[in-house]
Amino acid sequence: MTIGALNWEERTQAAFNRPREPFVNNLSPDIMIEVFHLHAAMALPTAYHPNGPQRPWIDVTHVCQYWRAVALSSPGLWTHVSSYSHPELARLSLARSGNALLQVDYPGPFNHSLEPVLSEALSQSARVRSLQLSDHPHLQNVLDTLEDGRNLEVLSLADYRWKAPELPKKFLAGVAPRLTFLRLVGITTRWDDLPLNVGLTHLTIRGTPASIRPTIGTLTRSLAQLPHLQYLELFDFLPHTKKNPIAHPSVNMNPILSLPQLQQVYLQ
Repeated sequence: MTIGALNWEERTQAAFNRPREPFVNNLSPDIMIEVFHLHAAMALPTAYHPNGPQRPWIDVTHVCQYWRAVALSSPGLWTHVSSYSHPELARLSLARSGNALLQVDYPGPFNHSLEPVLSEALSQSARVRSLQLSDHPHLQNVLDTLEDGRNLEVLSLADYRWKAPELPKKFLAGVAPRLTFLRLVGITTRWDDLPLNVGLTHLTIRGTPASIRPTIGTLTRSLAQLPHLQYLELFDFLPHTKKNPIAHPSVNMNPILSLPQLQQVYLQ
């Protein structure tokens, strides 16, 4: 065997033994970010754990420095601030989200240690895209804090403890141009204060004894302005027929209410 052949064999063996860059790391950051978004969307929350994240997608940031750098460079990956039961992780998520729109969803029991993060997120109400709270101990303060609903798409607030917080007058200034899902349960409500956007597809109002119910005319006129409505649920919030009889001459309403997209109706 010649010296040249030996050198070639040595070079070949050295190249074979050299650590290889994983193929996935050759993908552009934009593609990697899209993959992380898809993974985050598919990742199901794990069982509640007080000392760790609820969404396992964050594990991808621990694979290598490149993956971590890519994830940290994408504010959109950190917008689900309510996905973390540990206050420090929730705070970091909010900080890393930059100016991206936020999802603040706590439909179950609220972790009181997360109150500072929730308050900070709601202080930037123009950034909130989704807000879901159930039995929050300071729900009235939350209602009073929400002032700008320009980017709000989902709003679900429920109080099952009979404290009956009150919806502020002209809530969100009556304007939430992107709102498609509105659910208010156990909240003292006045129909005229609801931010009823023309794009609304889901409307649930479960009133309280102190709620001011709409007249039949007001209700039908408002619903007629919701052509995309698919789900309607009104409990303890229907007009009082004794005060607003349908045949009353002062009631100005169309005999037929057209809601072409309506699929489910629950009235009580």
